[in-house]
Amino acid sequence: MGVFKFNVDGALKGNLGVTRVGGVLRDSNGMQVYAAPTWVVSKVIFESDIQNAVKWVLNSCEAPWKLRLENELADSLAKVEAQRTG
Repeated sequence: MGVFKFNVDGALKGNLGVTRVGGVLRDSNGMQVYAAPTWVVSKVIFESDIQNAVKWVLNSCEAPWKLRLENELADSLAKVEAQRTG
């Protein structure tokens, strides 16, 4: 059984309260399995056991990782959906 990777990103449009999330699920070969432009209905909580994410929340100016291209599609999906519904 292979490994799956899930990239997610969010977008907020101005003060209108329009919040959208985009996500992409890929298999261990990097092939896209599923992509969706929105999953936020009203309230959502994302939890993670990744220590780097906690470090970044505590000190966002020193993110302990480098941005990669894998999250570009998730970011784009969230932004497009925020523009479309706003």
